Amino acid sequence: MASHIIGYSSIIYGSTGIEGTYADTLAGRADFNSWTDAFNVLASKQVPGNDVYLTIDSRIQAAAERVLVGEVGGVVVIDAKSGAILAMSSSPTYDNNMFEEMLASSGDDGSGSGGGETMFFNRATQGLYAPGSTFKIVTLASALSKGGIKLDSTYDSPQSIEIGGANITNFDATAHGNVTLLRAFELSSNTVFAQLADEIGASQLCKTAGDFGFNKKLDLDFTLSTSLMPDPRQMTKWETAWAGVGQPVGEHSSPAGPQATVLQMCMVGAAIANDGVLMTPYLFDYVVSPQGAVGKTTAPRQLAQACPASVAREISRAMEEVVTQGTGTAAQIGGYTIRGKTGTAETNKPRDNSWFVGYVEVGGRIVVVAIVIEQSDGAVATPKAREVLLAAIEAFG
Repeated sequence: MASHIIGYSSIIYGSTGIEGTYADTLAGRADFNSWTDAFNVLASKQVPGNDVYLTIDSRIQAAAERVLVGEVGGVVVIDAKSGAILAMSSSPTYDNNMFEEMLASSGDDGSGSGGGETMFFNRATQGLYAPGSTFKIVTLASALSKGGIKLDSTYDSPQSIEIGGANITNFDATAHGNVTLLRAFELSSNTVFAQLADEIGASQLCKTAGDFGFNKKLDLDFTLSTSLMPDPRQMTKWETAWAGVGQPVGEHSSPAGPQATVLQMCMVGAAIANDGVLMTPYLFDYVVSPQGAVGKTTAPRQLAQACPASVAREISRAMEEVVTQGTGTAAQIGGYTIRGKTGTAETNKPRDNSWFVGYVEVGGRIVVVAIVIEQSDGAVATPKAREVLLAAIEAFG
């Protein structure tokens, strides 16, 4: 379990994951419990190692791994109030008890440079994906923060609309007529959110994405690819419209965007669930010395106020409607309010990627899940996210 998180330590292949980040702590060369241990290390004497405890909940981690069996994709689960990562899984995975044999037989160096073709590549934190309609959470936050736009503002939702000299189309070429912004979010209307992105403009959209963590190199206790947005000065109207829908189409010196890790989209959901406050994600919880004393611990810390609390509450209401009567009904769990957003992202491959970002409040916690399934047969991410949220309910309820 949790091989990508724990990682491995090898003289031949180096170290990854917690085994790499906290190698000195585990070996007793750091986070000393006494001055005696510190002096012994300086004198090159052998000292007992420490135990490192993680924030991972094994019950939720098991569910996150189970839903990925036979799939290619990633799952991240975060406690929105603290930023503690409760689960993180990537598929295909590997057995870190047999990593050297697997690396040798695969010809992989374990660096992840082989990208999405290798089992050692952590799709939850290293993979950059078009977030599809889950990015409409960011677009909606940008619009509501700007002022003058409300959930009951009305837009036409044709099956196709021209913006910037080219078309933006709804999924399955469906027209929804004249709808409120709330209903457009429930139905995940591309043509409405393209108009919304065009209305607020590239600068505002990219700024809001930055507030949620895009284009930021974060100081974390694990390796994370930076999620990307373009330079707004290089974005055309058509590109901006598609960006608001969650589909990167730009060709310029700055990267096309949005491109997001699964963790990044979980952070987006966590900020909304936490009244707009984005907490710093972390895996390391605390150290226990060989004598049983608790040493270094991680204190939750705020990363950003991603959007105003009033905006976050409005988006939470919209996410609830998505699950109640929109595209996310497969996430419903009896007796609990589930809030979420579905997504389908084009890949220039035979099939699309399926996304879901959502959360549940249970046992005094706010548990947020983000999941992507590559090359999926339809909206498979939503029921899989439900299974992970159900595990959280069983764990904390």
